[in-house]
Amino acid sequence: MGRAVNEADALCPEAARTEIEWVDGWPAYRVPASHPLVATMREACRTQLGADVPVGIVGPSNIGNYLASLGVPALCGFGVRDVGIHAANERIELASIEPVYCVYRDALRRLHGA
Repeated sequence: MGRAVNEADALCPEAARTEIEWVDGWPAYRVPASHPLVATMREACRTQLGADVPVGIVGPSNIGNYLASLGVPALCGFGVRDVGIHAANERIELASIEPVYCVYRDALRRLHGA
């Protein structure tokens, strides 16, 4: 076990020793750039934002990883601008809400043939 854990345990010798157990997460995944979900989102971004968005590999951090393990394509990571994500002072840029909404609306319309 790590030194920090041993030192913390030594501060409270009457408590049970700390045990650390590794729990596997879901593997990273990537939806191919040619997949209709990816292509449609990128088209919507170009139309609504006038820019290409990067695509990449997603680590074991969200429900998309679980869905990918079942063979269900899922996109993640595109959203509002943020600062301090998942921290005590997490916040978003309010002006980024509408453009993100417009991208998703555009993508859904394209996917549904509207």
